[in-house]
Amino acid sequence: MKFLVPLRAWESKLAGEMESLRLVSLELEATSSGTNAKPYPDAKWGSSRMPSLTPAVYACFKKWGATIGRDRIGPAGFEICTAPAQGLKFIRQMKDWEEAFEADKIYVTKEHGAHVHTDARDFCMAELRNLMMLFRSIQPALFRMVPKARRLPYSEGGPCGRIKYEPELVEKLVAADTPKKIANFMAARFFDSGYTSVNPLAYDRHVGCNIAFSFRAHRTVEWRLPPGTVSSTDMIGWARMFAKIMDYAKQMEPSDAEALVKRGWTGKRSITWLWEVLNSERCVEFIEQKLKESK
Repeated sequence: MKFLVPLRAWESKLAGEMESLRLVSLELEATSSGTNAKPYPDAKWGSSRMPSLTPAVYACFKKWGATIGRDRIGPAGFEICTAPAQGLKFIRQMKDWEEAFEADKIYVTKEHGAHVHTDARDFCMAELRNLMMLFRSIQPALFRMVPKARRLPYSEGGPCGRIKYEPELVEKLVAADTPKKIANFMAARFFDSGYTSVNPLAYDRHVGCNIAFSFRAHRTVEWRLPPGTVSSTDMIGWARMFAKIMDYAKQMEPSDAEALVKRGWTGKRSITWLWEVLNSERCVEFIEQKLKESK
């Protein structure tokens, strides 16, 4: 996908409800009825290469400096990449997008997704290794939070790792103890069944947690699990949870991360562990709500 303008990062000194000052950006897939949509003159690449925008969506796009491109879902589908933002600035931006969606009657279907990009520029290879091991332990919980359609192996949010314990792959992950070994492992089958040793660049980014491709391309980690939404409560809830997971992984000791992959992780055990990782009443409430909705 190609976009119209570069993104601006909105910094904040206060975390507020986000409980983290990590920069976060969302890719919001949505669609409109198209009745009041039109191309705008500052679309640098012409109307044939951009979606027609509704008035409130266009105003929010101009205010925050987001990027908008066509989406494959529906004739009036579009995808918004929100401007990277921290704390209170992120919350304000998401509420503005919700108001714009409501004003222009923007909606989502079960085919849409809301992908969360968390800033990983402060992560070294060893900390990415921690994140990979941590993700394996909380993956069963995360997948229980989303609709069943997003749990299929090759859906947009399909599993990017094996939930069951696999000794051979775990040993390879633990053995990746140097920056070069970790970098080589980032595209391994542990996170993508489509990987081949012949062409490691053939990594498929359409997985639940896109670590390798996203880090290489953007220095972010992309979480593709969440379903499409026009609710700022959901936008903030998913972003807060993933930002705090990143914060936890960064401060982990390698030995603690390695200990995680030696255990089997069932759904209930994974959920309890996720609560411990997040250590947040807001996150626990959000998780419980999503578990109810996904049944």
